[in-house]
Amino acid sequence: MKRVLVVDDNQEILDVIKILMELNGYEVKCINSGLNLSDSVIDYDPNIILLDIVLGDIDGRDLCRYLKGDPRTQHIPIIIISASDTIYSAGEKTCNAETFIPKPFDIQYLLTQVETYVN
Repeated sequence: MKRVLVVDDNQEILDVIKILMELNGYEVKCINSGLNLSDSVIDYDPNIILLDIVLGDIDGRDLCRYLKGDPRTQHIPIIIISASDTIYSAGEKTCNAETFIPKPFDIQYLLTQVETYVN
């Protein structure tokens, strides 16, 4: 079973994505904080990460850059999900994520993107 790691500080978003992914055959782990994310990624070994930018404790783009720069995690696809596409597109804060999905997201589009990167 393919594993999805979802990182968002909004519990409602975590709940929706968890239900959606589980209904489509994925194992899901949700984290509401970016602190110690690399340990969670290494322990859980996800096939893909869905990562919010605006986390209460850290910038998701910084987490993305860190994960993409670490040889142990750089192979894991990351989809950035955020309510602010202007934050994501700021040139100085790009992070080499595979793609960006704006909130509110289209459920079918999210599923299609996840399927694209885990298969």
